[in-house]
Amino acid sequence: MTRRGRSAPSRVQAVSALRRLAILATVFGLGVLIVRQAQLAGQRDAPPRFCASDPLDERALAELGFQADRRGDRARARRLIGLASRRSWRDPRVQTWLLQRAVEAGDWTGAMAHADALLRVDPDGALRPAVFRLLDVIAADDTSRPALIERLRSAPWWRRSWLAQLADVAVSPGGAVTPDQARAIVIGLASGTEPLSAAEYQPYLDMRLARGDYALAERDWGLLAGAHDADALLRDPTFQTLGDAGPFAWRGVSGAGASIEAEATVDGGRALRVDYDGASSPVLTGQLLVLPPGRYSFVWRERILGPPRIVWRLRCLGPAPRILTQGSPLDAPGWRARALAFETTKDCPAQELELVPQPAERRDEVSAWFADLSLSRRS
Repeated sequence: MTRRGRSAPSRVQAVSALRRLAILATVFGLGVLIVRQAQLAGQRDAPPRFCASDPLDERALAELGFQADRRGDRARARRLIGLASRRSWRDPRVQTWLLQRAVEAGDWTGAMAHADALLRVDPDGALRPAVFRLLDVIAADDTSRPALIERLRSAPWWRRSWLAQLADVAVSPGGAVTPDQARAIVIGLASGTEPLSAAEYQPYLDMRLARGDYALAERDWGLLAGAHDADALLRDPTFQTLGDAGPFAWRGVSGAGASIEAEATVDGGRALRVDYDGASSPVLTGQLLVLPPGRYSFVWRERILGPPRIVWRLRCLGPAPRILTQGSPLDAPGWRARALAFETTKDCPAQELELVPQPAERRDEVSAWFADLSLSRRS
């Protein structure tokens, strides 16, 4: 027994019961919304004569079921409304009624099927906020969450937009979902036939980074991206992937005036080529690092054609943002070995390694190549 006289399993059951009540309240609100929309659209219940003349029509079956429900004949209502749903799943009132019955019975797989149907019959998005709130509450409960994850594994069309708002809800005051519950959803979708795309898991990573959860974000990115070198000090030093792979991989160029691509070198290696107009201020490539406190050495080779206006920079993120070190332009022909030494401290939990332009007043095009990147700890 706990100090308050209630066992841990009893507390868990009480929490689950409260969350089920919250889910039912959300479903009820959804039902009210659907009825109001039908009234505004001029829809009315099927008239009794229509039900009698064509009782096998799904609208008639549904209305007969609703009438039975109002009389308290739940068994007859379930049979009729279930039959109406099997004939056509496009009536939102039917799906909402069945959704409520599934929640009452603890049938979370069935509940998710009806929630999915509601989103599919809502082309203009009028019901989406209410259904998304329902999914948030389902995501918050350990009992109902597995059915939600299983439905999301089939990659329904609404998965990306719901995951985006889930990250916002997780950090909103009074939000239905905690950051750890959002993590359970996202990590649960890391495998399967339809794993999450970078665009789908990026909002979750952004949420973690905004909270300063750098190490956890890095670890989760490794799981979600399937990155074999996620725990390396520097990832992808040969530029196999450029852009759209998350904050811990090389990002693409943002802004006008520059382009990047990976090229083969004469010695069989790979180099990053940067073409820059010399005057614009684009955001060039970089990647987020999570280095523990210590001293480090970053080395590389570079070749510059044109004025030297591109340099490497390391800056600190976190409670004490600052530039740790920045390279100096080197105006020399051919390939040159370069190096930067820097030190991280406890108030620097994450770092950004990035190429930065140094624009001049006039355009003067630059082509630069960077290869043989390496990051190591110094004694």
